Amino acid sequence: MNKLIERKAFLLCSNAVIVIVMLVGVAGASAKSSIVDAAQLFLENKTGSPAFIDSQAVQTARLTPLGTRAARIAQSNQYLAVAYQQGSVIRLRSTKKEGEGAWIPFPPVLGSGAAPSLVFSDDTTVHVVWVDTNQRLIYHVSCTLTLNRATCGTPLAININNGDTVEAPEITFLAGTLYVAWVNSSAAQVIVARSATGGSSWQLNTTPLGASNSSGSTLALAASGSLIHLAYSYNSGANIKYYRSTDGNTWSNGRDFGPDFNYLQVSNPTIEANGNNVYLAWDSLHKDIQLDDGFRKYGLLGILSIDGGVNWEDSNAGTPVTDDPRYITSNNAFGSGTSTDRRRTREVSGANPPEEAGLRPSLALTPGNTFAIVWQERPDASCVADESGTVITSNGTSEIQYAAAANPATPDSSGWWATKTAVDTASINFYSIDPDFVIDGSGRHAVFMKSAAESGEVNCRAGGGGNEYAIYYRGPYYTTVDPDEVLFPVIVK
Repeated sequence: MNKLIERKAFLLCSNAVIVIVMLVGVAGASAKSSIVDAAQLFLENKTGSPAFIDSQAVQTARLTPLGTRAARIAQSNQYLAVAYQQGSVIRLRSTKKEGEGAWIPFPPVLGSGAAPSLVFSDDTTVHVVWVDTNQRLIYHVSCTLTLNRATCGTPLAININNGDTVEAPEITFLAGTLYVAWVNSSAAQVIVARSATGGSSWQLNTTPLGASNSSGSTLALAASGSLIHLAYSYNSGANIKYYRSTDGNTWSNGRDFGPDFNYLQVSNPTIEANGNNVYLAWDSLHKDIQLDDGFRKYGLLGILSIDGGVNWEDSNAGTPVTDDPRYITSNNAFGSGTSTDRRRTREVSGANPPEEAGLRPSLALTPGNTFAIVWQERPDASCVADESGTVITSNGTSEIQYAAAANPATPDSSGWWATKTAVDTASINFYSIDPDFVIDGSGRHAVFMKSAAESGEVNCRAGGGGNEYAIYYRGPYYTTVDPDEVLFPVIVK
């Protein structure tokens, strides 16, 4: 890390004004935030030779202090932007795509709440939505990005507070119109709103979509060509529903995807689209409890459409009546029943924060117009326990994995996902969870939560809950300058 450069104070005799100026050089691989502890230091890369994923040189930067979560990333041709939750506050951090990046030092406060989502409408304008702290309102704000700052407007509520519980907002953009979808779990519905005015006014779809037993559900949106694609979990995790629309008001081609034999539920849908090519992925909880850690494992599944979501390809490039997704981590077809289909992670029960549970996949489109995916998992060698459930080794790790690529030009998915590698391989007792990422010509840009695990904790958990996590970025634009390292004039009369 570049060393601090201090300039001595000098005296302005006319007014006896002391001006103290402290100038910090641009930080290296990961300038520390003002809140840091000894364990967290080991989470950060040091200045020097960059780490490599495949042949791509990348480094890691810590973007936020401890106590942050739910990071989501979006990109334009010129900028990357990350929205995240710090306590009950929503913040935004951005960097221009040049050199090694320069993440803005003063992330603006957008509002209070949780579950942010964001999208660009042009090269410098990013839109962020979130749910308020009471889960009654969905808020939207737009921000204009420059090299050194983000200038944001006044947040406006999209919906009316009628006492219903609203959750899991997502936003996308297509042909001059913003689209926002969220779960209204009180009314057992998914609501979609659209704005052709940059968010100053909104129209809601006239016929809400059914979403029974949807409390705690998640939702995914994507848009490309002339279509908006929507997927959400409901029915207490028994189903993932897919719809498509040309206007955000009328939705068609509904399709349900459920768990495989011996799996209990499906969750965490993610969707990406490019023209008529649409890829949908999710995780699924298996019924068997593992003796070594006392948890159930999850499968990671996905399925492709090459006609805009009208039909879905099975694992052998057919279009059957019963859709046949494929297990991404094993390349096995739906119904294979093999243990290699499953990956180790935490279950929802006892996860603290909730992002520790499931595989939490995220899809992105590659420059070659194929699909790639990241997810979280715990290496099988960690958290070994005896048959009574007593942990007998270290607390273990959780890491981020990457796979590529689903190629619509060859819909037979048996040859997909051959490349699997680690985005962030944590050392013993470190946790990396909840990934999101985008890809451009400069490489892959991933954000995720990272924490030092408590060695005294049991059942393979990070310990300390959400307060022990910070947001990290891994990719080519890794330079950060934090607020305590910026030029500050302090005037004392």
